[in-house]
Amino acid sequence: MSNGFLIDTNIISLFSPDRKQAPSDPAKAWFRDNGELLYLSVITVAEIERGLRRLHRRGSIERSQRLSTWLDSITETFGEHLLPIDPIVARIAGGLDDFATASGANPGFADVLIAATAQAYDLTVVTANLKHLGPLGVACDLPEALRT
Repeated sequence: MSNGFLIDTNIISLFSPDRKQAPSDPAKAWFRDNGELLYLSVITVAEIERGLRRLHRRGSIERSQRLSTWLDSITETFGEHLLPIDPIVARIAGGLDDFATASGANPGFADVLIAATAQAYDLTVVTANLKHLGPLGVACDLPEALRT
């Protein structure tokens, strides 16, 4: 049984100030009801930072700043529930990446690191990206409340 949920980038992005549509009431309720069980990988922080920097470089300064403020809020909210890449996660990632390659899959190293973090902490990845994470053999789910 899982100790909680590791929120993938595509799920936390449902709450982005950039989205045209606000998260649904069921999505907000799911996050509120599961708050103590929710974790975020530092890889998600890096993926969001990469995106907002790209926007800034391309001239979307206000949008980039809005996302940067949102990212600050996320990192503050998750606090101790923000999980690092440590030697254990790194070793699991190496094994998962080799497993994926041997199986003919190429999920991308960010997804491998997220999967490894989930495995290291016995978490279920909450994601809409089952195509990349599913073949890695980690527990994944997309609760009905988060389906858009």
